[in-house]
Amino acid sequence: MGQGQVGLAARFTAGGHLLEAGIGSAGAGKTTAMAVVARTVEMAGGRVLGLAPSAAASVLASELGIGADTVHKLMFAYDSGD
Repeated sequence: MGQGQVGLAARFTAGGHLLEAGIGSAGAGKTTAMAVVARTVEMAGGRVLGLAPSAAASVLASELGIGADTVHKLMFAYDSGD
C-alpha cells in the first residue's frame, strides 16, 4: 500500500470515530485501504458497514466482502427511527 492508503487505513482504525469517510478520485486506493481496514476490524471481533452513493454500494460490498448500503438508505432509516 502507498503512504496515502496507509494513512487512510490508520485513520479509519484509530481515528476514534464510529463514522469515517474516505474521499478521493477513482483509482486512488480507497478500496484497497478499506479492505485492510475491514479485515483488521473483523479479526478484532468488530464489523464494518460500507456506505456509498447510489449503486456504488453494491460494488463496495462485492469488492470488500462486507455489508454495504447507500447513504440515502442510512439517512432514511435514521430519520424514520429504524
